[in-house]
Amino acid sequence: MFRVGAVDCDEYPKICKEEKVDVFPSFKIYPPTPIPTTTITEDYSIDKLQKAAARYLHSNVIEITNANLHTFVAENPSVPKVLLFTDKKGVPMVYKGLSVAFEKKLNFGIVRSTDDVLTGKYQIKSFPSVIVLKTGQPKPIRYTEKDFVFKALFTFLNVYSEVFVPGGGSSLDSSATKQWMTEICKLLAI
Repeated sequence: MFRVGAVDCDEYPKICKEEKVDVFPSFKIYPPTPIPTTTITEDYSIDKLQKAAARYLHSNVIEITNANLHTFVAENPSVPKVLLFTDKKGVPMVYKGLSVAFEKKLNFGIVRSTDDVLTGKYQIKSFPSVIVLKTGQPKPIRYTEKDFVFKALFTFLNVYSEVFVPGGGSSLDSSATKQWMTEICKLLAI
C-alpha cells in the first residue's frame, strides 16, 4: 500500500538538499516511475495527503456484473472471491489496498448497488457489504463488523486467504475483465 517515512532536515541536511525541501513541513509523494514526485507544503491534511497518494495506488479489483460473475467465480476455483457491494462511485482506497495485500491469495470484485440481480441473489440489504465466496461453502461468508477499515477487513479476509500461488498471473489478467470472453460467439463454417 503506502510507505511513510520522515526525515529530520537538521539531522540529514544532504537528503533535504537533494530533494529540494526548503519549506517546512513538506510532504513528498513518490509515485511509480516515471511519474514525477508531488510535493505538498500548504493546506495539508491527512485526508488531502491520502487522496493525493491514492491516485497512484495499484488495484486488483474487477468490476463485477451479472454478465461476468460466473467467469469471475469459476476462474481459479481454489482461490476465494471477495465481493464488495457499494453504492459509491469508484473503488475505495481501503479495498484497493486489500486487493494488493492479498494479491494471488484472494480475488476482489466490486458490485454496484444498481445491479439488482446480484444484490438480490446475495440478499444484500445495506451498503457497503462484503462477502467471501469459497469453493465448498454453500453460502457466502458475510463480513458482519460495522467498521470498514483496513485492519478489521484484513483480519477478516486473512482467514480465507490461500497460502499458495494459484498458478501465476494476477487477478487483472482475469477473463472476467475481458468482455469478449464472456459473450457468446458464433462461428461461421465456410
